[in-house]
Amino acid sequence: MNLAGLGSKAVAGAFEAFSDWLITHVSAKRAALSIDRYLHFFVQIQKHWNGLPSYESLVDKFSAEGLRRFRLPMKWASETGVFLVDAEMREASSERRRIDALLAEVAADDRSAIVGAYLKYLKDREVNGETSLRSIRLALRPAVSLMIEQANGDKAIPSQSSLDAFLVKSPGQKAAIWGFISFLNANYETDLVPRVDPIQTRARRHKQKEEQLIELLGEPVKGKRPAHPPMNG
Repeated sequence: MNLAGLGSKAVAGAFEAFSDWLITHVSAKRAALSIDRYLHFFVQIQKHWNGLPSYESLVDKFSAEGLRRFRLPMKWASETGVFLVDAEMREASSERRRIDALLAEVAADDRSAIVGAYLKYLKDREVNGETSLRSIRLALRPAVSLMIEQANGDKAIPSQSSLDAFLVKSPGQKAAIWGFISFLNANYETDLVPRVDPIQTRARRHKQKEEQLIELLGEPVKGKRPAHPPMNG
């Protein structure tokens, strides 16, 4: 019945081969219960390609994260050579989705244009072989966080006070934010300096520890009941 719904001979043959493979890797009962769910994967393949696509086409369409929902069909395809899984391509797809998620954090804000310009600058460096997609994502994280901090101000371009406030909260990001600050200084006529105020940083950490302690003391100890007041008489 499932095969009847697949008009492409190539896709139908792949689904039949996967079904035979599945029953040898899981119990017959589990295979019977899950086969309809995996049929959706092959239906989508037929819908978009009417044949067996390349792994690159699969990643472009479903993303690496989307393909993880079809772990067993992809395992079958990899073991049998139907799709030649490219780990580097898969990781690149994941990095692009993480970058898109970062951009979404400032998408509704006019400051997104600055982040977009910085991303273009980083991608140009990638084309020239000067950086990697993973490095781009790591560089964008503190840049987006700084722009979110600047959202409390009245200008789109980060100010020194916003930068200082960001580094008080995240002093470990001083080295990571250098690239974005250099980009801003070179393109937006700013004169920002990444600096960490040790006094303010210690004060913030002390306050955080106090808040954590107060929260901890306010929670009942697991496994213990509150003491009952002594009974009179």
